[in-house]
Amino acid sequence: MKINAQKIKIALTNIVVNAIEAMNPRLGELKLVTRSTDTTHLIRIEDNGCGINDAGMKNLFKRGFSDKAGGIGIGLFSTLKILRSSHVDIYVQSRAGSGTCFILTFNKKHNPGKSTRRLL
Repeated sequence: MKINAQKIKIALTNIVVNAIEAMNPRLGELKLVTRSTDTTHLIRIEDNGCGINDAGMKNLFKRGFSDKAGGIGIGLFSTLKILRSSHVDIYVQSRAGSGTCFILTFNKKHNPGKSTRRLL
């Protein structure tokens, strides 16, 4: 499977920047973990920021949705498009006040029809 590394960098940057902006500047913690198995590569991006409420989780990847002051709602919309086009699965776990965790799963051998967005 061939992916566009430049586009993946954009998607990862969007997630990381959102995480940084959601955290307290003095107490923020951002964790990036990578893992590989025989069939997948996994990237986990986790922050201890403000988290995302239920309404935000439902609209997280919709074009125009943003809960940030001055946000235009294009970053995560674009991120999802990039990841889908590269057959990368994305999982999101979050709760208001508890931080957010994004897990990206890159299948070493693409399996058509399995590339979907799943929200936990």
